[in-house]
Amino acid sequence: MKTRMFVSAILVLTLGVFTSCDTGGVNGDNTNYWSSNALTKMQLRGAVHTLTVETEGQTVYTFNTDGNLTSKVMSGATYSNSYSYMYENGKLISETSMSTYSSSSPQRATTTSTTTYEYENTGKYIPRGPFHLYEMGLVPSLSAAIYETSRQDYDFHGSDLWIVSSSNGIPTDTAIVKYAGNYPLSTQTTWSYCNNMTYASNGMFLTYDEGFYGANYDDKRAYTYIPDDTYLLINKMVNTTTGTSNSVSTTNYTYNDKKDITEESSDAWATQWADYVYDSTGNWTSRKTRYSTGETTWSSYTTETRLITYY
Repeated sequence: MKTRMFVSAILVLTLGVFTSCDTGGVNGDNTNYWSSNALTKMQLRGAVHTLTVETEGQTVYTFNTDGNLTSKVMSGATYSNSYSYMYENGKLISETSMSTYSSSSPQRATTTSTTTYEYENTGKYIPRGPFHLYEMGLVPSLSAAIYETSRQDYDFHGSDLWIVSSSNGIPTDTAIVKYAGNYPLSTQTTWSYCNNMTYASNGMFLTYDEGFYGANYDDKRAYTYIPDDTYLLINKMVNTTTGTSNSVSTTNYTYNDKKDITEESSDAWATQWADYVYDSTGNWTSRKTRYSTGETTWSSYTTETRLITYY
């Protein structure tokens, strides 16, 4: 049975890794969601020190006392990936990754790379890329991401943000993002687009559309969000495809009173989470999951556990 990939789970883990920076916020605003720390974006409560997740391998997250991610270690039978994060004045200034694989080829044994960040777009919330903005997240004041042999520069030309990619000093691509005030409004490339971006007063998305298009073809996903003071929660996603074949499908999301996911479902499939067990801080340590590819055909429940330590 095919396992569904839960969008919000990916979302909070991605945001925790990539936008756990600038805890001082834009213009000193600590109430904006995009200025919150990794614990908030990963929906963790209290002074969490480590989070250990057991899936097909093991992932261990470590946080500092500011609630920002300092390391992430993923290990399995044939691999080990580690990431370390450095901060300065609450901003993420560099991340280093090291990947090791079990292989007879020495070229695949170990690879290491470092990315550094600069912040000169004061007062603006910057998307790391022109697509999947809701997954990539917005970063306060970001102006450059510098990799080993390439970089992305985020430069404003009037009210438009130019995301300029270059390799070995040679520009390779430019994406233009339209802005309304401090927030992105829309963007379009030769094959993709994002638009209908609206925001709550705390900076969270209220609506967000993205899609791929071509000659007589359009595949759009329209997201709406539940207004919330703390967490970014998807309410539903409507996928509309037009062209040689036309279709519309809706995915709905429901949550319990602690704002943890209980169901993700469409007309053809569903995933349910149940029997949450919480620790004294309000973080879940165990839950059960089952899947369905029809109205009545369900898998057996499997149990997922998390180990959390605190300062």
